[in-house]
Amino acid sequence: MNLKNQRGQSLIELVIALAVGVLFLTGSIGIIIVSMRIDVQSTASQNASELASEILEQVSVFANADWHNVDGAATSTEYSLSQSLGFFILESGSELVDLDGDNRTYTRSFQIFDVYRDFNNDLVLTPGIFDPSTLRVVATVSWLENGQAAEIVTEKYITRTRNRAFTQTDWSGGPNETLPIQTTTRFSTSTNIGYATSGYISIEDLAVSGGGGSTSNIHPIYKYAWSDIYGWIDFKITDTVTVSSTKVTGYAQSDAIGFIALDCATTPSSTPDICSISDFGIANDGFGDLKGLAWNDQIGWIRFDCEDYPVGIGDQCGTVDYGVSIDSNGDFDGWAWNDVAGWISFNCDNTFIGDTCATSDYKVNTSWGTAPGTGVLTSSIFDTQRIGGAAFNWIMWSGIQPTDTNVKFQIASSNNQLGPWSYLGPDGADTSYYEPGGPDTVVAIKKAYHHNERYVRYRVTLESDPGKTISPTVEDVILNWSY
Repeated sequence: MNLKNQRGQSLIELVIALAVGVLFLTGSIGIIIVSMRIDVQSTASQNASELASEILEQVSVFANADWHNVDGAATSTEYSLSQSLGFFILESGSELVDLDGDNRTYTRSFQIFDVYRDFNNDLVLTPGIFDPSTLRVVATVSWLENGQAAEIVTEKYITRTRNRAFTQTDWSGGPNETLPIQTTTRFSTSTNIGYATSGYISIEDLAVSGGGGSTSNIHPIYKYAWSDIYGWIDFKITDTVTVSSTKVTGYAQSDAIGFIALDCATTPSSTPDICSISDFGIANDGFGDLKGLAWNDQIGWIRFDCEDYPVGIGDQCGTVDYGVSIDSNGDFDGWAWNDVAGWISFNCDNTFIGDTCATSDYKVNTSWGTAPGTGVLTSSIFDTQRIGGAAFNWIMWSGIQPTDTNVKFQIASSNNQLGPWSYLGPDGADTSYYEPGGPDTVVAIKKAYHHNERYVRYRVTLESDPGKTISPTVEDVILNWSY
């Protein structure tokens, strides 16, 4: 046996074993060092993240105490918060923060950015519609790690959350309120508005749902048609004749021949017998051209135009293409025909039967037209009592909105109780309106046109149906604002 060779082999194996052991030991130390570095970096990131969250929360508290603490700050400028007398103070520049058990120094700051929204009111980063009641706050925390700069950036949106509302439920105190108020039963001015009844406003002299008033829209003075044989025909005395965009309903009255029914649905008690034979009526094409038949128990059918009707009615159509129409002023014009009474004139200007305006300036007039009847009320000056101004968020109304009627608003705001007052709609124009679409429906006010102003007013416009027979009823107006 060669002991020398065995000793040599054992020595080589020992050297190899030692080398492998050193490699394993070196690798383990490297793994430990990397793990420690990752753990240290994770701790630094966690501390930085907590510092960023803390400053964002502090800015929220600072803004909630008074929105003007932050909304006047320059955008894209570094700020920090310090404390004085138990609350925060806005400071320019960043701050240095040391944490117990952490040998690093963190640099912390935040920036404030304007916020924009699209037409759907969704937030957008690119310029859209400016929202002065929302701000984007971006917090940055930085530190050095092994000589290398590191940072965490996070953000939060803050908004005005301290809400108040002006609510008006009564206007019976009347107009000419000029002083700034917070609650009132009065208003500034009105045109064609009925307000005397406590609890609501409506268009003057029009019917309201559940209320009184006449549904007839015939003029109280200009209400007469003329027959050479039977004399005056009064279209107002029964208080039933109503012109709409589609028809004329109700019944007129002649001292000589009694009631003249204009349709079957609203006939006097003596007429329904004829309705079993003919569902007659007077149609309006929406532009004032009237067509159809009226009925009187004594003289029979009265024809308002030349169309195909039963034989023996209106033989004059063969020689005269007559008819009755309503012009843009609501004046009836033209003639109707009855086989017994002959021509019935609706206006003294109708020279076909002679010039009678010199002796009697008669005509039938209606308030119906292509445009609805309107009433407008301008509110008093509401005072938020916020020296730096407020944000006006939304407006709504409650009440009753009959079919084809409307209620719409314009908003004016100022930092001076004397104005000037510019009543604006959602696009910033004085020709547009906020239209909630119905009672108890909120419509947002575009804050970009009413930013940080102390005083506010509303102007409400009520629109009737096209026939000018019925008005919406406004019982409450609520304007929400924040500070």
